[in-house]
Amino acid sequence: MYKKILFCFTLFLFLLTGCTDKFPIKFFSPPEISTEFNSKAEITYGELTVNCDVSNMKQGITSVSVNKPENLSGLAYKWVNSNLTVSYKELSIQTEDGFLPQKNFAQIFYNILKLINIGSDSVFTFVLHDGQVSEFTGKTPYGICDLTVLNSTGEITKIEIKDISFSADFELDPF
Repeated sequence: MYKKILFCFTLFLFLLTGCTDKFPIKFFSPPEISTEFNSKAEITYGELTVNCDVSNMKQGITSVSVNKPENLSGLAYKWVNSNLTVSYKELSIQTEDGFLPQKNFAQIFYNILKLINIGSDSVFTFVLHDGQVSEFTGKTPYGICDLTVLNSTGEITKIEIKDISFSADFELDPF
């Protein structure tokens, strides 16, 4: 009996180690979402689509500068911690965060980034690994938010909240 158990155990170990060369077991751990970026983005909210320069820093600095459409070109939002500056061409106003309507496209963008900065693990849950990207989902005041992130760098490539027809598609730096 002892010899049979020893034989089975040895055979099991042999099979276990023998198969790993041909079929390596690979475990995937989701990337950490990068909260620092400086990029171009196309933000769509309902029927409004704007092309922007966007940036977000861990130090609490977020900016959105509209390039297109022409009639909004030059409109810029900049948050430094809880202070907001809104400027358009030669005019600007400084105020505390909360000044903009919560349904302003820039305010939505900022609020989602703030949730990511707080800690993506507590808000966003890893959902899917698909080749070069991973997807996360989380509950926000605006509805369910889906994030698409590059596996290699953790850079956000897309933010989408279908409940309010909001999306931000990032143009990644080729370098």
